[in-house]
Amino acid sequence: MTGADNERPLVLVLDAGRGGVRAAAVAEDSTAEASTHVPVPSEPGDHGWDEQATDALWRATLAAVRGVLDVVGPDRLGAVGVTTDPVATVLWDRETLGSPRRAARAPAVEVLPRVAADEPHTWALLEEGGYAVGDVGSWLVARTTLGTWHLTDPTHAAATGLLGADGAWSAQACLAAGVPTDALPELVPTTGRLATTEARAFHGLTLPVTALVAHGAAGDPSDDTPDDTPDGRLRRVAAAARDGSLG
Repeated sequence: MTGADNERPLVLVLDAGRGGVRAAAVAEDSTAEASTHVPVPSEPGDHGWDEQATDALWRATLAAVRGVLDVVGPDRLGAVGVTTDPVATVLWDRETLGSPRRAARAPAVEVLPRVAADEPHTWALLEEGGYAVGDVGSWLVARTTLGTWHLTDPTHAAATGLLGADGAWSAQACLAAGVPTDALPELVPTTGRLATTEARAFHGLTLPVTALVAHGAAGDPSDDTPDDTPDGRLRRVAAAARDGSLG
């Protein structure tokens, strides 16, 4: 690698799925200069879907990023790209960012009616605005920004069962599921300057989040056959984050 190549910023990719969290620093040529995977087990929940402890997911995220920083150093990072399994539902306290329940690996349209029926206290706080709801990607953005940003992109939102054909949250679907639309994330483009991480929450890193791309979705709309292997996701999300950093 030349000195000039070494000066080009790397993209920090966060990839959270059913098996755990991977963080990688990806160069412009799609090479991962550092990569760390921290496993997070999934366990069967009460309603037939798998669940993961959100505190374990957050610890795994910080540990994976720490592993990357030990190799490349923080000054070489220029942006963050986030990719997650979109079929997941997380609730969290808007102030403390703590979660009252484990992340459910099921669409919001299925999970939230069960929360309303089985967890009335949690549901009351959701209706009152104390709790937010989203996918793992939107929750990671909230955690890394100390709750400043509550957002998701269409590739993640499509898996909730609550997105309308017009690309907005469906009032009809939300009403049928009893979900207050105010609890859902803001819908933003897949790439662009979407948020900024908060140094106090994220190993001293203040970086723009410039891509949110669901597993199996293309960061580039012209790519109709995205490579969804772990390495393929790294390349795809890093490229999307670079495109987003120019927006």
